[in-house]
Amino acid sequence: TAPYVAGTHLGITSASMGAVPQGAGVTHLETVSMNDGAVSRSVPMSNGATLRLRVEGGVQIVQGARNLTLGSTFFTSTLSAGGSTTNTAGTLFLSNHSTASTLTVHSVIANNGTGAVALVSNGAPGSRTVLTGTNTFTGGTQISTGTLEMRSNGALGTSGNVTIVDGATLALSGGR
Repeated sequence: TAPYVAGTHLGITSASMGAVPQGAGVTHLETVSMNDGAVSRSVPMSNGATLRLRVEGGVQIVQGARNLTLGSTFFTSTLSAGGSTTNTAGTLFLSNHSTASTLTVHSVIANNGTGAVALVSNGAPGSRTVLTGTNTFTGGTQISTGTLEMRSNGALGTSGNVTIVDGATLALSGGR
């Protein structure tokens, strides 16, 4: 069994033990919050697994916390928003409030069935969020604050507008 309950907020703290495993199928969580200031953590999703957050769901690193990685380079997994109902549109917030740590997403960011998912990247000025996957979401991307780094040509989804707010940064690296 998973060390968390579907439909709740997952808080990763210094009291958490090891990686946060996720099984096959769809797991519904409200949000994921990295609070561990001692150890970098990961949410290594298995091949074919989907982590779907609430309609306006997000993943965050709080100030002072270490690195957080979602997914794996070895398996194909999906990160989405839209809540527990398939085909509901959603907004996925990736928020890094720690300038000393990186939020990395290896999972494919995808729509919730036919419900378009939009991506909003924000956090502390100087913070870094990295997308390594070829993402398929269609709701557009907004980079509000901090740096969003693309390590894949398809990191910003397949369609939708890309908006970079004054003071935010889109970094390009390692295009495939």
